[in-house]
Amino acid sequence: MDWLNVFKDFFSIGKVKRKPSVPDSASPADDSFVDPGERLYDLNMPAYVKFNYMAEREDELSLIKGTKCDYIRPSLTGKFAGNPWYYGKVTRHQAEMALNERGHEGDFLIRDSESSPNDFSVSLKAQGKNKHFKVQLKETVYCIGQRKFSTMEELVEHYKKAPIFTSEQGEKLY
Repeated sequence: MDWLNVFKDFFSIGKVKRKPSVPDSASPADDSFVDPGERLYDLNMPAYVKFNYMAEREDELSLIKGTKCDYIRPSLTGKFAGNPWYYGKVTRHQAEMALNERGHEGDFLIRDSESSPNDFSVSLKAQGKNKHFKVQLKETVYCIGQRKFSTMEELVEHYKKAPIFTSEQGEKLY
């Protein structure tokens, strides 16, 4: 069983979250200064149990609605382990759930591609419907559409500031 995804789904955590300019009503107030243009990719945030659950087996935990839990993400392995924007092997559906629960329009995460081993996907929170973009690793270059980046970190930094998607009507998603 994939406990990482079970905990993320059950506790409604693991979302990419932009640092908001106003406090999130679902989380305790934070008095620290926030730059609204900066995004925060934090999986190790406190979570609150959404409903009561009575353990049915000895390898399960009983939980009480409203209990605060500090979730610590298990170590990911691979080249991007330790980067908070990297979610590893999660499905498109799981990425959408994470973005829809706490993400703001324009937030994104990087995950392993489900269809192409060695490639990646950028999942983006968009108005109406989330978008997913393939990132191909061609030798040592990361390609998304016509753009090329030397490193995944360079790609992430670029799309923190520049639109990742522009519609035919000229609407830009940051």
